[in-house]
Amino acid sequence: MTMRASCVTRIVIGVTALGVGLLVYLADRRPEQIYFLQRIGVTHALYGGTSSLFGSLGQNLPAFIHAFAFALITGGILACGQRGSLIVVLGWFATDAAFELGQRFPTWSERCVPRWFDSLPVLESARPFFRGGTFDPLDLFAMAVGAVAAYFLLLATMEGGRS
Repeated sequence: MTMRASCVTRIVIGVTALGVGLLVYLADRRPEQIYFLQRIGVTHALYGGTSSLFGSLGQNLPAFIHAFAFALITGGILACGQRGSLIVVLGWFATDAAFELGQRFPTWSERCVPRWFDSLPVLESARPFFRGGTFDPLDLFAMAVGAVAAYFLLLATMEGGRS
């Protein structure tokens, strides 16, 4: 079984976008505040504390990248057509938006997280994410723009009139 070139293109663009997101975290954020950097043992990053590589764009760029990249990767793996691409994009936007809104209502959000999450890798960070996160409406906007951009890129890389 071989993967279509259009699907590979989607995945490569998505993974590349995640690489840019990693650079944002390495350059503009303190590593002790970033879950995945802690998990892989990064204790020193490019973060200088006084100026940032990405400037003010770096504050909301990760929100854009997450919705954009994961929609492309998912759309590439599933070889989605037009309808499937819309479902994928809306699914990632809804997921990202739910986590952002969860930061707006941390007490309620923490209560929604099952206790058994606390003993599982990655999931154990859900409760602290809501407790320590900061809601930013610009992140919601960045997610929406990322989702729309991903949708148009998924359509642009769609093979033949599949739906």
